[in-house]
Amino acid sequence: MARVLSTILLVLFVAKVAIVTEARQRSRKLDDTSCRPTDYHFDFTECDASGGRWRVAIPSIECEGTSPPIHPKRLNDCYKSCRAGQFLNLTSLECEDCEKGTYSLGGGLRFEEWDPLPAGFKKQVEKFHSIFSAIGRQYASDDCSKWGWRSRGDVLLSQGGPCVATLIYSAQLVKEGSLKFTYQYSDDSMLFQFQANSDQCERLREAEGSRWPPLTGEGVWKTEVIPLRTGLNIFQWKTMGMDSHRPKPVLIKKIEIEGVGYTSSCNPCPAGTYSEKPASNSCTQCPKNTFSDRQSTVCDPCSTESDYAEAGSSECSPRPACSVADYYQVHTPCQQNQTQVVYKWVEPKICLESHPDSVKLPLNGPLKECPPCNPGTEYKDGNCQPCQKNQYSDGALPCSVCPANTVPDTGHFLTQWYSWPESIHTTCISPESNGCNQAPAWRLNGTSVVSGTGHADWVYLVMTLIVNGFRGRGGIVNGELLEVGRLSFSFEMKCAHDCELIFMQGTRSKNATIIQRWTGSQPRQEFFHPVVRNDTYTYSWAFQKLTWDSTSSDGSYRDDMNESPTWTKGPTDDENFVKFYTINVTNTIDGGAKSCVPCREGLVYSAANGESSCVSCSPGQYRATKPKESKPLDNKTFSGNPSISQCEPCPKGTVTVDPFATNSSACRSCGSGLISTNGLTCTTDCLVNLMGRTYDLRPLKGFHMVRGNSLFTASGTQYYHVFNISFCTDENAQCYKNVSLQHGYEDQNMKVDALVCQSTVFPPTVSASMESETYGAPGFGAFASKPLSTHASSLGDHLIGISHNPSINGISIEESINKQMSHPQQFHFFYSTPEITVACPQGRSTTITFRCRMPGNTWAGSNVNVEDGNTQSEITTPDKCPDGTCDGCNFHFIWETQYGCHLCTESELKVVRGECKDGMQEIHYLPSEFSQCLLKYNASWPTAQECKNHLPFAVEIAVQVAVGLTVLLSVMLICFWRRHRKLEYKYMKLVASGSSGSSNQRNHEDSIGCERGMLPVAESCALDPEDGDDDDDDNYGRSSQIDPQLAGQIKEVSFYSDGALKSLVSKFSILNKIKTFTRKGEVGSNLEIMNLTDKEALS
Repeated sequence: MARVLSTILLVLFVAKVAIVTEARQRSRKLDDTSCRPTDYHFDFTECDASGGRWRVAIPSIECEGTSPPIHPKRLNDCYKSCRAGQFLNLTSLECEDCEKGTYSLGGGLRFEEWDPLPAGFKKQVEKFHSIFSAIGRQYASDDCSKWGWRSRGDVLLSQGGPCVATLIYSAQLVKEGSLKFTYQYSDDSMLFQFQANSDQCERLREAEGSRWPPLTGEGVWKTEVIPLRTGLNIFQWKTMGMDSHRPKPVLIKKIEIEGVGYTSSCNPCPAGTYSEKPASNSCTQCPKNTFSDRQSTVCDPCSTESDYAEAGSSECSPRPACSVADYYQVHTPCQQNQTQVVYKWVEPKICLESHPDSVKLPLNGPLKECPPCNPGTEYKDGNCQPCQKNQYSDGALPCSVCPANTVPDTGHFLTQWYSWPESIHTTCISPESNGCNQAPAWRLNGTSVVSGTGHADWVYLVMTLIVNGFRGRGGIVNGELLEVGRLSFSFEMKCAHDCELIFMQGTRSKNATIIQRWTGSQPRQEFFHPVVRNDTYTYSWAFQKLTWDSTSSDGSYRDDMNESPTWTKGPTDDENFVKFYTINVTNTIDGGAKSCVPCREGLVYSAANGESSCVSCSPGQYRATKPKESKPLDNKTFSGNPSISQCEPCPKGTVTVDPFATNSSACRSCGSGLISTNGLTCTTDCLVNLMGRTYDLRPLKGFHMVRGNSLFTASGTQYYHVFNISFCTDENAQCYKNVSLQHGYEDQNMKVDALVCQSTVFPPTVSASMESETYGAPGFGAFASKPLSTHASSLGDHLIGISHNPSINGISIEESINKQMSHPQQFHFFYSTPEITVACPQGRSTTITFRCRMPGNTWAGSNVNVEDGNTQSEITTPDKCPDGTCDGCNFHFIWETQYGCHLCTESELKVVRGECKDGMQEIHYLPSEFSQCLLKYNASWPTAQECKNHLPFAVEIAVQVAVGLTVLLSVMLICFWRRHRKLEYKYMKLVASGSSGSSNQRNHEDSIGCERGMLPVAESCALDPEDGDDDDDDNYGRSSQIDPQLAGQIKEVSFYSDGALKSLVSKFSILNKIKTFTRKGEVGSNLEIMNLTDKEALS
């Protein structure tokens, strides 16, 4: 036991020694590392009940287990913060100024460097398809991973596409503060939305006023300020592509958040900026040809002889060797038919002329004859100017007056590019403050115009042509597209990567829309664009060498679309350019005339100056001409073939749009079911006649709205599409874009006028009861309680026709509508918008199918109910296309109404005549039992007539019933009378047979007669010649007893009527008296009785 005990004690001692040794070694280690205050970071405990908290030092991993050199300290203010330019010293818990080369927002955050994306920011994308990016559109199958917010140096950008791109950041505010973000938003084909939520996912009312930031314009930056409350705030910036083309990106340059509490250190100034004073709240950008490193107090200059630097550069770049892209040529104004080619360096000049590989600036060219002007212009004051009215020129010769019987054929004919035409304007547009330099955006090159050099690759080089109007009205008549003019241009494009050329068209009432786009290299080609509506147009061509998502701020090129892209040096100007050779616009009211065209058979003279001009009739008329003899006028005579001109209206149902139409053949017939009363437009009076049936749609006159189904993005944003229809009215329907109205920005481009138009609506986010509240912005409640609409567009400018046929001029109803044969009476209105867009190269169209629905029928669920007095209408969309369209270009609606039933014809009516009053009776008409027609009185139908000689209907029925009963009773009486006659005859025969027996028998008979009392013996027989019973005389004469059958008949007579029996008894009494009177001869002589009876009957 002693040995075991000693062993245990030894083990314990050794263990203790080991523990002590380990502790000493650890202590030595800590002493060797010498944990310094920088090995600890400070943090605060949660606020306690007294409104204070403790600052504690938390060691790093290496210093765990050591005593901190700084003891905990109490801070009596839970939300202590410093002003801008200061930071909170966590050691002394006092605010101190920032040093030079640094800055601080005090209790705020600032983000202005986006590459890489700052910590705390998150990005996400979700699919979103608007009505114009529906099934089958350009980006319908795109992967959303290719879209979203992207870092590009000093900005964040998003191009929308078919997805919703969201940028998210969360901030915990310890006091009331604000959020500021600086952005650029220039393309309304994409939606830009800002949203702020609390930690309970409730929208902050203070942020609703900035929910839809307004458009800024190209190259313009705007800042939104949103007041914030304490607590957790979640911010979201969203972009949503509303069209199928690639829109211009939304840019975010800077985000600032105030109220987040203290900042324990100052932020160093980024490279390319500096801060020369302490306590700065921002840094200043270095000027051009200077640079700076991170946390600089000054900017260092570059060596101007060999280096250069753009503003805000972090380093100087060596000047490259000069090339032909660094200079351009211009022609001096033409003086005395002499001009000279002059070469100039692109400004600012970057290239180094002393570089051994540099090209020299060419010497100015010699004086030479001025090149020709563009057709329709001539040299004036050294520049090409349009010819005056009634003049023309081919560009090489001065302008001349048009010959007699001719007029100028004006237009814009741009074929020579030695000087800029008055109608052309050029500019460079950059989303950033840099990118565009002082060099021309486009360079004149004699026979062509070329995109400018020296600009950043991401900028837009824009060339614009303004046309003030055209001759004629244009439009669509009977499905035929009538042009008022045509624009054409020839060009070629060379691209090293993904450069892009965009052709756009804008009017006074509509922003520029993209007509066509080209990407990559293009061979020389010619493009034609018809103009079908007379208006003032702005045509623009925008060229971009590299798209935003493929370039960086230093001009390097993005090789892929991954999150970690590879950047290479971008292409040079001679590798990316577009060149235009000709631009022509015909039949305009401005510009110049390159030739004169003959008058179309009509010439009148002005009595004031004797000048001639072609007659121009008003729209809807044509010029009828008759030969006229030449007569002197103001000592002048006609030349050519003079004639008398007179404007005549087009025949009814036709229109003309040519002011120089010369005969009725120029009057175009209107489409199916349409009329024209003024010769100007084809329309309908809504009294439609189709296939012998008439439909009266006039009660539906007015404006009608169809609301599409509610749609939601993945994050819960609700939206729907609204369609406005102008039906049978002289005014167009209007669709608005009011996203920017909250900021007081409104112009004529905010609405679209058309017969059928559409807009996308986002419902209000607050109730009307909040209108009186103000959260940071006056009028916020009134704005936020209203729905917001965007992307207004026309779906039908012209009514093409009305028909039972499912198709007119290439416009067809939806297939499922045509297959529903249970509606045989359906007919269709066809509308068209001929304007061409990238999404709809054939334009847009709309069909409205009318169906007969009699009142009282069951009405299914609908998109809209239209109440019209006591009538009911229903407008729906096809089940296959719940938003009215399946392809984004062709729209379909079904209108079920009682007015879709044809008017009743006379053959379908039932006539009811009223009661006769004062010699007149009313006539009423009702549809027949199975007719599906709408009753409407015709003026030709009589409503009253003179009474005819007949009783009222009820009396007629009573009389007929009475007559019938009378006839029935008469027949019954006749039958009874005949039956009684037969019975009397048989009885008389029985009596006669009884009186011709023996006396005993007679005595016995008399006793029987006495016993019977009232039955005397008959003296004669009454014979009925109609009775066929003579064969029974012998039987009755020989019978000595009463026939049982006769007794039964007597009883039967007594049973039928007591009156009849009494009548018979009275007759027997008369016969008895005759018998007594005739008993003068021998008793019992039957012959005597017969003779007496015959004589009596004959007397």
